[in-house]
Amino acid sequence: HTTWLYPATLWALAIPFLLVTRRKWFPSVGRPADFGVIRNWKLYTVVPLAYFAISTVVTLMVVTIGGAIGSGSEDAGLFNVDSNNQRVLVVTYDKSIGWDDWTPSDTIRVILTKFPSRFPDLLQGFVQGHVANAIHLYRWVLLSIVVAVGILIASQGRNPWPTRWGLIGLIIPAYFLLFEPGIEAPVVALTYLTLGVLWLYVPITRVLMVLFGPILGILVLYLPLTTQPRHSNAIVFLFLLLAGIAIGMAADRIREWYRNVDSYSFVLAQRVLASVVVAVLIGFGVGTIFAAIGERQAESRYLEWLGAKLDDNALILTTSNVDPWQVMQITGRPVIYDVENGARLAIEPGGLEWGNDLVAEYRNYVAEADVFQSLQKRGYSLWLYTPWQGTERKWFDPAFIGSSPPVLFEVVSGANYPEQPGRAALRIGSRTRLASD
Repeated sequence: HTTWLYPATLWALAIPFLLVTRRKWFPSVGRPADFGVIRNWKLYTVVPLAYFAISTVVTLMVVTIGGAIGSGSEDAGLFNVDSNNQRVLVVTYDKSIGWDDWTPSDTIRVILTKFPSRFPDLLQGFVQGHVANAIHLYRWVLLSIVVAVGILIASQGRNPWPTRWGLIGLIIPAYFLLFEPGIEAPVVALTYLTLGVLWLYVPITRVLMVLFGPILGILVLYLPLTTQPRHSNAIVFLFLLLAGIAIGMAADRIREWYRNVDSYSFVLAQRVLASVVVAVLIGFGVGTIFAAIGERQAESRYLEWLGAKLDDNALILTTSNVDPWQVMQITGRPVIYDVENGARLAIEPGGLEWGNDLVAEYRNYVAEADVFQSLQKRGYSLWLYTPWQGTERKWFDPAFIGSSPPVLFEVVSGANYPEQPGRAALRIGSRTRLASD
């Protein structure tokens, strides 16, 4: 997680510029008199000295990349963190580099030469999978943003044109719509257009987009490897924040328009509209809650059935989006949690509540198949559990040790589950294939 040091450093370097230009992008910023007068000249030197110090440290770390130290080994410099993640990153993007052949300069080379050509396609997948699918009523949120920006434009009167900085926002949809015509999902194109409109007319959203740019870049860079919803939630929160800012500013404009309206019918209409909106939101929320309860109960019934079908020596491997303690409690079998992202937890009935740390043991193996063979030699039969998505999986990608290239293992359907047609007990098969095949 020290990868986040990179955007944190960029944020620190951006602070002085943002402070100086705050009147141009931050709504209702106070005048200098509001903050008082600083009479001590020493206080004026704090920001420039801190800025100089940070810039110097960053420069020194950058220039040390690839230099020889000690016995001649390569120094990572700025990239002296997350070495294993960097190894996986490099061997994934560049098949010519082996795991043991990695050097820190390979990370820089891959980011500068391999990643840019894949960025548009990866960004499409990120927007659709980690943003559009994560926000309920996403298209309605986009429409609300566009309507809100339209109100802001109308409130500008005879001067509806964006500033010179705002015109940069045209680059966002222009690049991806004109130079990358391979966008398959309409929702992705709508997202680019909406963000472009926001940049054009809402200055504070420009700053937020720039600040979150490094975080977005890292998430997209690692999308083929480890990016999960628990990481990409930062961008989901950003998008909701952008929507809230636009809608809030539009509401302020509407309030100003009707500040002097005392008409009873207008006030009544406001109350009726607010009541309808609240009723719809409550109805949607109640429906969502009941649907979630139904899905949870259906999964519990499946786990009860699965526990009755499995042998006493069964070991259940799960994906990431489950509660491993619930799986263990209902089935009565030992569980290894999140096998596709490091298998970070192993628990068993009557054992430690937080299980055993098996990472050290996994690292002693060379391949994923070695881990499975070791478990089978201990007498376990291996089974996979993942929540029902409408179809059964035929393959899964274990990551006990993070072997490269990734190897997929076959999933074989056992007994059929009568309550959900097409669902069955899933046993880990013996066949494997490369993820790239």
